[in-house]
Amino acid sequence: MSMNRRKRTLKEELASRIFYDDSSGKNFERRIIEGFLNRLQLTYYKIRDSERPDFWVSFGDDSVVVGLELISFSADSYLTGKTGGSMERRLHAKWRQFATSLRRQLDKEGLHYIYGAIHFKNTSLDILDRFDNRRFQNELIQICSTVASTLNPSSSVDNFSIKKYPLLCTWVNRINLRDCYPETGILWWCGHLQSGNVESPTESLLQAITVKASKASSYNWNHTVHKWLLVYAAGTGLMDLVFVENDLRIDKKIANIPFSAVFLWNKFSEDITELYPHFRIIMSGHEMALYVNHLPLGIKDYAKKTTM
Repeated sequence: MSMNRRKRTLKEELASRIFYDDSSGKNFERRIIEGFLNRLQLTYYKIRDSERPDFWVSFGDDSVVVGLELISFSADSYLTGKTGGSMERRLHAKWRQFATSLRRQLDKEGLHYIYGAIHFKNTSLDILDRFDNRRFQNELIQICSTVASTLNPSSSVDNFSIKKYPLLCTWVNRINLRDCYPETGILWWCGHLQSGNVESPTESLLQAITVKASKASSYNWNHTVHKWLLVYAAGTGLMDLVFVENDLRIDKKIANIPFSAVFLWNKFSEDITELYPHFRIIMSGHEMALYVNHLPLGIKDYAKKTTM
C-alpha cells in the first residue's frame, strides 16, 4: 500500500463535490463508458461515438468489437404514470445553477471561504420553484456577512428574523456554515438531496431495460457478437442509487432482448453486476476485487493480468 496518497481537499470531501463535473451530452456519456472500462481494468480499447447504439468499443486490433448502449438511471423517470423525466435530476440541475450563482455573489462580497448546507422545512423536489431565488440569495449573503467574523470554524444558524430574513424564516430550518479557509470556490449544498428513504428500484430498473430493449431491437449492430447495455446508477441522490441483491430474471421478463449482456454499474458502491445473461458480480467495490473470469468471452483477454 502506498503511503504517499494525496490528501483530499474539502472541495473533494464535501457533499457538493458532485456539482463540479459540468460535462453533458456525449462527453458525459463517454466519461461514463471510459470509467466503466477502466473499472473493469480493460486495456487496449478505442471508443467511437455513434448513435443507435451509443458507442462502438473495439479492443486490440479491432478483432473484438462491442456495440454499447447506455442508460443513466433514475428510478423516478420510470414511475407508473409519471411524465417529464426525473424530478430529482431536475432539482440537481437547478441547485447546481443556484449554488454557482450564490458562490459568485458571495465572492463578490469578499465571503470567499464560507460554505453552507441549507436544510429546508419543505423537502420537496420543486423547492427552488417556490420562492424568488435572487431574494433568497440576498438574504443568505446578508446572514453570512453578519456571522462571518464569529465563524469558528463552523456554526449552525436556525433563528431568522421575520423582518430581516422573511424567506429564510419561511422556508429554512437551519443553515450549517463552515469556514473553509484557505480553500475557495466551494459550492453550497441542499440538505435533502441525499436524505430520505431509498425505495426498491427493481420494477423501475426492469422497466428501463424493457424500454431500451424495445428501441435497440431496430438498431444496426453490424453483426457484432457483443451487444451490451450499461445501466449507470450515479448515486448522486436517492433515485439513482441502486442495490440489486437478487436475479431480476431479465430473460424471463423481457421478450426478445437484443443485448448479449446487461451490466449495472452502481457508482455509489463501485459494484459492477452482470444482470443478463447471468446474474453475477464482476466488480466488488467492497472487496476491491475484479472477477475476471466473469467477463464475457473474448473480452477477458484484454483485462490486466493482475486481476482475479
